[in-house]
Amino acid sequence: MAHNAAGIPGDGNQPVTFTYTLDVARFVSAALDLEAWPATRELRIVGDEVTFNELVAIAEEVKGVKFNVAYDGVEDLRASRITELPGHAASYDKFPKERLQWFLAIFEMWMATGRARVPREGSLNEMFPEIKPLTVREMMERYWAPTK
Repeated sequence: MAHNAAGIPGDGNQPVTFTYTLDVARFVSAALDLEAWPATRELRIVGDEVTFNELVAIAEEVKGVKFNVAYDGVEDLRASRITELPGHAASYDKFPKERLQWFLAIFEMWMATGRARVPREGSLNEMFPEIKPLTVREMMERYWAPTK
């Protein structure tokens, strides 16, 4: 975001779930008050669901700038090759480039193949409809819109 650049997993058209950390805390706090836990082995939280192409379009609109966008194809991701973004280099002294790219390629592969979408069915969102998670647009407007 800070450098107006994006490395997009796959073609950027797979829905991805984004959940703001403070919303996770609100749902967890509410879940602690449940009289009985669901029989499922997991509790899910869904913040917002957008594709990376939609995410970049929102970011460009909110920031008022055009992003430098590159797409990381599935074959590149399988080979642990990802787009090197400006913010990556700051991590190389703690996380060498080859290892960072390998690590990030795993998550990008999940996103490119549709495995980064959290199903809303049976989620804490359904149990606590009064909790309204922050949307991607709201987050961008709150934290990335130019100050006036």
